[in-house]
Parts: sequence; C-alpha cells; structure tokens
Amino acid sequence: MGTMSGFFYLLALISALWMIYDIWMVNSNLTNQNRVLWTLFAFIFSLGAAVIYYFAHKQNVLK
Repeated sequence: MGTMSGFFYLLALISALWMIYDIWMVNSNLTNQNRVLWTLFAFIFSLGAAVIYYFAHKQNVLK
C-alpha cells in the first residue's frame, strides 16, 4: 500500500465517520429512514457521499 492510497483510505474513513456522527447526533431534521439511507451511503461511498451530504444538507443549516 503506497502513501497516497493510505492517505485516501484515511481521508475516506474520517469523512465517513464525520458524516455518520453528523447524521445521528447533530442533524435533527432528518427522518430515521433518511438517516439509515445516508448512513448506508457513508459506508459505501464514503468520500463522495460526504461531499454530496455537505452540499445537500449542511449548506442549508449554515444559512
């Protein structure tokens, strides 16, 4: 495993953990069904899902 792939895996893990924490602990606007779906997306598409989640949900909260 090279340095760049190790960095990518670490970044993907951190983004998935941040997303799961934010979904279940911070974002109270989501229904339980949406929380489960976003959690599955976090496990499957960790880095891509975190970017989509940020622009879809976090931008609305920050306004």
